[in-house]
Amino acid sequence: MTIKKKYSNLLSIYLKDFEPYVGEISIPIFAEQRGISPNSIIKVDANENDFIEPNWLRTKLIESIKDIDITRYPDPQSYELRKIIAENEKIKIENIIMGNGTDDLIDCIIRMFLDHKSDIIVVEPTFSMYKYSASMMGASYTPVLLKPNFKLDTEKIIANVKPNTKIIFICSPNNPTANQFSIEEITEILENTDKILVIDEAYVDFASYSINKDTDLLKKFDNLIILKSYSKSWGLAGIRAGYAIGDPDIILYLRSIRKVYNFNAVAQALLIELYKNYNYIASKIQEIKSERDWLINELSKFDDLHIYPSETNFILLRLNNERIKIKDVIDKFLTQNILIRDRSNLPLLNNCFRITVSTHSTNQYILKLLGELFQ
Repeated sequence: MTIKKKYSNLLSIYLKDFEPYVGEISIPIFAEQRGISPNSIIKVDANENDFIEPNWLRTKLIESIKDIDITRYPDPQSYELRKIIAENEKIKIENIIMGNGTDDLIDCIIRMFLDHKSDIIVVEPTFSMYKYSASMMGASYTPVLLKPNFKLDTEKIIANVKPNTKIIFICSPNNPTANQFSIEEITEILENTDKILVIDEAYVDFASYSINKDTDLLKKFDNLIILKSYSKSWGLAGIRAGYAIGDPDIILYLRSIRKVYNFNAVAQALLIELYKNYNYIASKIQEIKSERDWLINELSKFDDLHIYPSETNFILLRLNNERIKIKDVIDKFLTQNILIRDRSNLPLLNNCFRITVSTHSTNQYILKLLGELFQ
């Protein structure tokens, strides 16, 4: 990333080797470049929720905001919402902080613990936001690769803990490998370090267990922080909403250093309304899991693909055909205005790409295109 020479001497020294976060494609720009309507683009690149009906969400949004006075600042404590979450998670309200998406909370945690003398350990391949946020603080970065079977290398993680290590980040279920790490692996790390361990559970509603609900780790270890997102299973990627669970002292400190009014009134009101209708959301989560299992079974019929198990709402695939390259797959889908995610540039993921579990008709279309590619 470059900047005009006359400003370069004003940049923070921590931005010398800064790598900007590269997210998904801008749909308006992509549509304009191709001369098509944004509505004709099929997005299976960002792990969004295609099962919750937009009209149902719009109705709930309208109901939730009818009494909001947007001339007033939102409740900085998100008190009413946190009470509901505390009851749902079976924890105290003091264990919870809301964020403008989990990205906001990742940034807040990193600002709380890291400086230019600190080190952060991140299990890779994974979500790049951890590295992005740490680099803004000038912290050193220690990646620890998963094993070839995508399991945690707990011995290597523990061995890489140094005196200046402050945080260990683990995404579980992991993006983009789609697997959830075992309770035993997480426990082993907690038992062998007093550093802050952050478990990002953005995809946990599609998985086998939840650390807070299904274990006692949060009660036993005060250095554990768990991140939860509403973007995936709740279909609220556009609202930007998430929360962190942790020791009350850590949560209190996070609240004191976060941006003022970091969680808007619309998100608070909408989530309170949606918790009243959670049975609907839960039914859609189950639909996604069922469709995921069906799609994995159908994809497994292609000899040219290796399909990895998934505990998320997406599937990781690896090409097994030497005559076909990742670019061929990406281009094939682009000709039909379908966006998938190339993950082949990440460690351990040579020839891999990722697709979101979408509606049955979209998934059938994806299977058809793959069949044409491999014929």
